[in-house]
Amino acid sequence: MEFSSLDLPEIREKFKNLVPIEWKQSDSNFFHNILRRFCNFAENETIAIIRLYKTPYFVKLEKLKELKGLLHIMSSVLLGIPAKEVRNAKSDGFTLQNLKNELKHLSLTETFTEIENYAEVVYKHVDRVKKEQFLRTCDLFDAIEHCQRICIINRLKKFLHNQKGCARVPGLKCDECTKIQKIQKVQKTSDAEIPLKTAKTPEYSKNPTIACEKCTESSQIVLKIKNELKINQNLMSEMRKKLEDADEQHKKVLEERKKEIGNLQKKIDTQTKWKTENLELKKRISEISNQKNEENLLKRVKELENTGQENEKKIENLIAMISRMEMTEEKYQDIITEEDQKFKRLRLDFINASESWNSEKQQLHQEILTRNQRIQEFHVENS
Repeated sequence: MEFSSLDLPEIREKFKNLVPIEWKQSDSNFFHNILRRFCNFAENETIAIIRLYKTPYFVKLEKLKELKGLLHIMSSVLLGIPAKEVRNAKSDGFTLQNLKNELKHLSLTETFTEIENYAEVVYKHVDRVKKEQFLRTCDLFDAIEHCQRICIINRLKKFLHNQKGCARVPGLKCDECTKIQKIQKVQKTSDAEIPLKTAKTPEYSKNPTIACEKCTESSQIVLKIKNELKINQNLMSEMRKKLEDADEQHKKVLEERKKEIGNLQKKIDTQTKWKTENLELKKRISEISNQKNEENLLKRVKELENTGQENEKKIENLIAMISRMEMTEEKYQDIITEEDQKFKRLRLDFINASESWNSEKQQLHQEILTRNQRIQEFHVENS
C-alpha cells in the first residue's frame, strides 16, 4: 500500500499524541525502543487483519489503476448500447408501484434481479426525507440510485463494513453488524447473570474482621474481567478462523476474477484485432475501388471521346443531308408550282368542256323532244 511519506520528527510527534506519558526532548532512544515494540506488536498481532484490508480508508493504488484501465476498455465496448431515460413523476408524486415500474422500464430488473425487494424500504426513506409536499422527479432519481447502490453494495458487504459505512446506506442489512450487536447483547446478559455468590472471595474475606467492601468489589471486578477475557479469547479464535476462511475465499474470488479478466482481455484483444483487420480491409477495398473507379473513368472518357467523334461525323452528315434536302425541297417546290399551274389549266379546260357538254346536251334533248313530237304526229296521221 502507498502511504504519505512522513519525516521522523513528524512520526515522533504523532506517536507522542498516542502514548500518554511525559515526553522530553532528549528521549530519542526511549522513543525508538517504544516505536520498535509497537511495530513488533502490530506485525505479530494484526498481520492477518492487514492482509484482509481491515484497516479502513486505504486502497491499493496499483489495483485501482488496473481497474480503471479495465473499466475504460469495457466502457469503449459498451458505448454503442443506447441508454434509457428516467420518466418524469406526476404532479401528485409517485407510488411504490410507479417506482417498481420505472425499475422495469430501465431494465434494472434484468441487471439486478433482486432490486424490487429493496424498493419498499427505499420508497419509505425517500418519502420520509422529501422536501416538498409530494415526491418529485429528483426524488425518483434518488430512489433509483439508492436501489442500485444497495444491489451493488450487497456484493461488497465486507468492504463496506470494513470502511464503517453500513449505516450510511438506507435499507442495507449488514450481517457483520448484526453479529456484533448480538455479541454485545450476549456479553451484557452474561455479565448481568453472574451472581455475586459464585464469585470466589479471597481467603482473608472469609474473616469478618478483615473483610471490607473494597475487597469484595475488587474481587467482583477481577471475576468480571476474567469472564470478559475468556469471551474475548473465544471471539478472537472465532474471528481468526473466519479470517482464515475469508482469506481463502478471497483468494478464490481473486483467482476467478483474474480468470474472468483474462478471458475479457482475450475477447477485447480479438475484437481489437478484428477491428484493425476490418479497417485494413476497408482501406484495401477503398483503394481497389478507387483504382477501379479511375480505370472506369478513363474508359468512360475514351468512350465519350469516341462517341463525340462519331457524333461530330453524324452531325456533318446530317448537315450535308439537310443541305441536300433543302436543294431537293426547292426542286420539289418548283415542280409543285408547275403542277399547280397545270392543274389550274386543266381545271379551266374541264370547266369549259363541261359547259360545252351541257350546251350540247341541251341541244340533244331538244332534238329528242322534237323527234318525239314528229313521231306522235305521224302516228296520229296514220291512225
